[in-house]
Amino acid sequence: MPKLRSFANFNVIMFARDHAPPHIHCKGPDIDGTILIRTLENDRGIIPTSALVLAVAFVATYQAELLDVWEAYAAGEAPDLNVFGNGRV
Repeated sequence: MPKLRSFANFNVIMFARDHAPPHIHCKGPDIDGTILIRTLENDRGIIPTSALVLAVAFVATYQAELLDVWEAYAAGEAPDLNVFGNGRV
């Protein structure tokens, strides 16, 4: 469960070999939901508006890279996650 980005109150993560469609998970206290990478929609779970704005901006900024990571995981490869900075925002 690699952490792609850490925000003040939640982490953005992606699971290897997760179910389709391509998505990221937002996890933190009182935050547990997914965002679809292609459409930027909150697919399921609870993501408060303040966290959703940050997560959607992250996905929009790195959409192509996130899809590359998803495809690498689907192919059983280890993707390069350094492109996301992995920093805390």
